[in-house]
Amino acid sequence: MSKKRELSISLEEAESLLLQGESLRMVAEKAGVDHGTLSKRLKHNGMFVPTKNQSMANVWKNHKHPGIGRRGKLCPMYGRKMPPELKERMRPVYDRIGDERRFGIKKHTLGYILEYCPDHPFAMRDGYVLQHRLVMERHIGRVLSVDEIVHHKNGVKDDNRIENLELTNRAEHARIHMEERKQCSTVL
Repeated sequence: MSKKRELSISLEEAESLLLQGESLRMVAEKAGVDHGTLSKRLKHNGMFVPTKNQSMANVWKNHKHPGIGRRGKLCPMYGRKMPPELKERMRPVYDRIGDERRFGIKKHTLGYILEYCPDHPFAMRDGYVLQHRLVMERHIGRVLSVDEIVHHKNGVKDDNRIENLELTNRAEHARIHMEERKQCSTVL
């Protein structure tokens, strides 16, 4: 059986600090325990425990967000607009690193490479286009139509060398993949 950790402040003091607007994490730090432990003890004794929304309001107010340094959707700034003053302060940084680093190239969740090309007729909402389609378009000198498919010969989705790409239609592309599946099943 585990030994209960003693609080450096009383539960009544912890509750009064929470009611004054401090976050659960800040009070737990003062008490010398984890915020989950403090929350459980307060609930067990029938005392006030802030909801998640109340805690987040206090965390932002006190500038001690637990997610600082996180990236992507875990970042506290995810989905927020950058204020114009901050954009102006960041402009020299963007000029130094270049727009190709800011936008340029990124990887699709399915393994394909995306290239920033907002003026392209088939650009996605965020301005990106599948890079293998752009490579084929540059090679043949025209924009591909919707029914034209670019096939990766070696099956590696991020290998966009022109030697690895083949222009096909939907039916031909399906036939190629069916033949590949048949070859794999005969090997097994």
